[in-house]
Amino acid sequence: MTYPNYVPAIVQLAKLYNTLASNSTQRQDEHFTFAAQYARQAIEYDINNAEAYFVLAYGQLYRDWQFAESRASLDKGLSISPNNGFARSLNAAWYASQNQMKESIKEAALARRLDPLSQTVNADLCWYLNFAEQFATAETECAGILEVEPQSTWTRLGLVEALMQQQKVSLAVEQYVQLFNIPDLPAATDEKEIIDKILQQWLKQMLGAYAQGQTQAYLVASIYSQLNDTESAIQWLQKAQADRNGFLVFLQVDPRFNALRGTSEFHSLLKSLYKR
Repeated sequence: MTYPNYVPAIVQLAKLYNTLASNSTQRQDEHFTFAAQYARQAIEYDINNAEAYFVLAYGQLYRDWQFAESRASLDKGLSISPNNGFARSLNAAWYASQNQMKESIKEAALARRLDPLSQTVNADLCWYLNFAEQFATAETECAGILEVEPQSTWTRLGLVEALMQQQKVSLAVEQYVQLFNIPDLPAATDEKEIIDKILQQWLKQMLGAYAQGQTQAYLVASIYSQLNDTESAIQWLQKAQADRNGFLVFLQVDPRFNALRGTSEFHSLLKSLYKR
């Protein structure tokens, strides 16, 4: 006997497709579509199912860039289940997408209190502090997280960014060495040149990974921007827009793109993103 209207199972399917969409660029649009489909089905059977609203909000924010709709879905879900760590972390992302960083960090800190063992929640807090330009605090938070979760790539990259923004280049080099397991540093005249050579090598890997559908254009764009290749960074952000990369919602606060902010192309991207 089957139970096609069993809401907990429907919600689990919605969450599974959300996870698939967030973990891989392959068939991402299809996975987001199925996630939304199952979430709406769950809400049809149970209008007070908070997790279904959170699934909807995730896709509305990261795939559809529908900021008002995702706000409404989050508010509905949080009115039912205010102590959901995933939802509070998603709420932090929504506030960051609007450059409301005080609220974003408050929500990210609450998410960590609710779900202290989540690697994603911890790493996101580290990055939101970078987005808020609280680089010294970001350094402290990222370093603390890495003591517990040394394999968290996203957190280590957040620490590198916090260090670079504070001109602590030698410490940033040390973090890159750990991140990429570099046995011997490339020959260079100074530490900034070492960073550039590491980034160039990483870029080659990411270009290959993108061609195989294993990484996002937004990440490639961030590396080009850090290498001060403005033209290529803009081109890859435009690819990210065409690919509907979720990370674009952080474009106006991500410090890795500070060098692009005065260009007309960058402003066009932001205008397109926020016209919805």
